Amino acid sequence: MKIYKLLLMLMIIFSFSCSSDDDSSSGEPLDFGESSLTLSGDYDLELNGTAIFQISEEEVQGRHQFRIDLNGTEEMRYNMNLIIRLQDMNYQSLEGSTFPLSNVSLSNNAEAFSTDLILYGESLTDVVAEWTSIEDDGEGVGSITITKADEDNVEGTIQATLNPKAGEASEPLICDANFTAVKNQ
Repeated sequence: MKIYKLLLMLMIIFSFSCSSDDDSSSGEPLDFGESSLTLSGDYDLELNGTAIFQISEEEVQGRHQFRIDLNGTEEMRYNMNLIIRLQDMNYQSLEGSTFPLSNVSLSNNAEAFSTDLILYGESLTDVVAEWTSIEDDGEGVGSITITKADEDNVEGTIQATLNPKAGEASEPLICDANFTAVKNQ
């Protein structure tokens, strides 16, 4: 009799634990956009990952900050953050625009962008190499072009020469990238 009660209790517990009634999710997968990077220099790599964007509601130095984050997957962890400084946050004026590389905090350019690229090892605290778009004079070599923009998605391309900043980075890195970023909710 004890074995029968034990089996009955285990069956009841098992049936509740296997229930798929999960009210915490809408059932739709999260969309993180897509990015692809081709790197040559210290590292010759083809990387694929996600892409999200966000806009600062507050002005910084009289400009809006528009940030795009390109992130790698488990296969190759990386982060490339792009900051575009805009005089006017208007999606229609953003589409079709090309912004030169420049130090957005020091540049006199009304509208510019800067970026850093980090390659990680086993964890996000293990920085293997890091590059920046900024040269000693505050300017950079390259540009970002926004090919499509609306409230939910931003698409574009990046061509840039990135300079060694930390880790195993010892020479400039050529970066060509494409992205379709979705708004960070």
